[in-house]
Amino acid sequence: MDNIKETKKELLKLRRELRSLSDAILFYLDKVDEIFMSDKTIPDDVGKKVARLSNELDFANDSVRHFALHLGISKKDKEKAVAKIRKSVNPEQKER
Repeated sequence: MDNIKETKKELLKLRRELRSLSDAILFYLDKVDEIFMSDKTIPDDVGKKVARLSNELDFANDSVRHFALHLGISKKDKEKAVAKIRKSVNPEQKER
């Protein structure tokens, strides 16, 4: 019985860590979008390469959120997660 409790405890810990990683990826992708939207000096070819890599990372993260964590992957769900991270990073910052 103790072995089952320990296993469940470890699984919950791993799930929390995976969620933190997934949320950090969403935050990173949001920041990349913010930078590319505000900085018009970035060459188009660089922007396209970063966009392609960001899309691949976003797709992989969606798979983790949906299949491993059973979280929503809609745009609204992602925006909520990013807002929550933003608030924890800077509590005074208002949501956009």
